[in-house]
Amino acid sequence: MNRRTILTKTGKGLMEATGKSSNLSRDLRDILKEIDGTVSVSELLKKFEEMSEREIGEALRGLVRDGYVREFIGQQDAAPRAPTGRSPTPPASAGAGEDLDFTDFTPAKPSARTSEDVSPLVRDITGETPVIRMREEAAAKAEAQARTQAEAQARTQAEALDQARREAEERQRRDAEEKARREAEARARIDAEQAAKRDAEGRGRSEPNEKTRWGNEAEDRARREADVRARREEAERVARIEAETRAKVEAEMRARRELEERVRREQEARREEEARKRKDTEETEALMRSLSEQEEKVRREAEQREREERERREEEERARRESEEETRRKEEEKRNKEKEK
Repeated sequence: MNRRTILTKTGKGLMEATGKSSNLSRDLRDILKEIDGTVSVSELLKKFEEMSEREIGEALRGLVRDGYVREFIGQQDAAPRAPTGRSPTPPASAGAGEDLDFTDFTPAKPSARTSEDVSPLVRDITGETPVIRMREEAAAKAEAQARTQAEAQARTQAEALDQARREAEERQRRDAEEKARREAEARARIDAEQAAKRDAEGRGRSEPNEKTRWGNEAEDRARREADVRARREEAERVARIEAETRAKVEAEMRARRELEERVRREQEARREEEARKRKDTEETEALMRSLSEQEEKVRREAEQREREERERREEEERARRESEEETRRKEEEKRNKEKEK
């Protein structure tokens, strides 16, 4: 593997580069982000000048070994072609600095198999492998289960809220009926006592006995005091009941508002999470489509170069045969002339 080698991300590498996973160090992730199927090892060395060739080599070997990147099939065709009719240029010596010690890399496949080898690569990057498909199906299933659970929870909370509201309304109705009943009883008792008082006063006026009059006055005074005390106690009891009822209703209303707020926050959080997942999915799909299109473009260019190279070799072979034929013909003519002499 030399400086012209081009690497490309796998599906695992794409997930790491886009932040869907975070298993690599920052330095390795920076290198991974620069690998896009078009950048050569030589360009990576230029972009990361602060790192030595050995460090870059170890980093790339680790990324290949862990399945984050792979050697891009067909990049050998990108090397400059020798001019027609000339012998190929000998490879540069080791001292020229062209070769790096990337012995762990898998050698490139022959260009004749370019179209066959690129297809599995494209399938791997675009998420067509069984592993990625199973992971996506599991994620979709988990998301559906979470959505179902959230809907069930929201439905349960809404039913509980409605039940609490009905119970509060029923308690308010019973408390109002009880209050009206007690007020009616108090009024009836007061009316009866006042009627009894008027009857007693009438009887008192008809009796000439002074002692009886003083006794009636004492009874009236005691009755009035008892009436005032009863009214005060009744008012205190009604006020206490009203305060307790009001506190209970306020507590229930507060609990209902808290429940509604909690349900609203959970629904909002669920909507935000769904929006985030939808955005992440769209971004990942866009990246995969872009990478797939790029892979397809490079594959077509590699096939075009292969056709041109094949035509060039055929043209050279045809020219060579014609040249040999012409040489034989001239030699034959020369021999014939010598024989004639």
